Amino acid sequence: MKKLKFYLIVWEVEKKAYDEISKIGEVIDITVLKYKNINAFPSKSIKINFKTNNDNHIQSSLEIMGVKVLLLWKGAQPVCT
Repeated sequence: MKKLKFYLIVWEVEKKAYDEISKIGEVIDITVLKYKNINAFPSKSIKINFKTNNDNHIQSSLEIMGVKVLLLWKGAQPVCT
């Protein structure tokens, strides 16, 4: 049951993240990542691919349902987690 709860929470956060990110660009794909490798994405990450013409409007993080969502992309300023 723990795994099911995780996915429900992830997809609730995903929906809110989609709503916020779609304001600044076109959302192409959303994927839930569950890597255990330290050199990969952190466990329980959401990967959202989107297009935008102005990356100046992209925040470094969003607060969604009490969860801090970090936005990372190539060329972005480094973010401390």
